[in-house]
Amino acid sequence: ASECLNLDHSISNTELALLCQYVENHIVGSSCGFMDQMTCVHGYAHNLFSLLCQHTPNPPFHNFLLPANIQLFGIDSGVKR
Repeated sequence: ASECLNLDHSISNTELALLCQYVENHIVGSSCGFMDQMTCVHGYAHNLFSLLCQHTPNPPFHNFLLPANIQLFGIDSGVKR
């Protein structure tokens, strides 16, 4: 769990991800989901992160360890929102 503003107020990693999504939506003004935030707080290196987004506020997720011979690549399509 993370510490909120150093006030000894602990929140879960999922709560932190949803709080970050709220900030992006309402403060930054970006209409985004919470996949990136959930991946940041729950994902692990060399793992594939599976997330069922329809089940907020407690979406089921799982990390799958990737075999060493598997490589994944991301492609920037250049498409803007």
